[in-house]
Amino acid sequence: MSGNRLPVRELKEATGLPVLVDGAQSAGAIPVEAGEVDYYAFSCQKWLCGPDGTGGLGVREPDTLAVAAPSYLSQDGYEPTGLFTPRAGAARFDSGWTPPPALAGLDAALEVVPEGRFERAAEMAARCRELVAERAEVVTAPGQATLVSFRAPGDSSELVLRLNEQGVVVRDIPATGWMRVSCGWWTTDDELERLVDALP
Repeated sequence: MSGNRLPVRELKEATGLPVLVDGAQSAGAIPVEAGEVDYYAFSCQKWLCGPDGTGGLGVREPDTLAVAAPSYLSQDGYEPTGLFTPRAGAARFDSGWTPPPALAGLDAALEVVPEGRFERAAEMAARCRELVAERAEVVTAPGQATLVSFRAPGDSSELVLRLNEQGVVVRDIPATGWMRVSCGWWTTDDELERLVDALP
């Protein structure tokens, strides 16, 4: 939510519990080792620049997890009694059909990502934190992910609307008074300067 990275490996070691990571804001934005956790859910339409509705779930040991609500696509076979044989591997968790055009769009998006994208995104997020700190209280720690959250004077939801009218798109995080900026490898210095110039 804030852009700060969470210590998922340390949480798993401290609790001994399975860990599910919501990787919606990390996959494609920063380097990720999904195999370090038990479950890693991610969306592809954000930082991976894929079509809406694309995403995935990484399951480290899929054969050890029961399928609670099997779909037609997740079964190898079934009986009239309701018993079923799940498909091997992570396919046992498929909940529905992914349209081939969406997969083709995702494949095309993954083909065009530039070299150095993680470094460039980190550079732009650091620059954003630096510029925003001149006008607002930044709540995202340095060296984190590519989201930059901050608290500006006034009502954050009203400020988001006013910025949007000026062509600056940021998000209000409800019940916190925070606003959030998403910085990617595609973010420009001009865009960051427009953001800061529009802040009170």
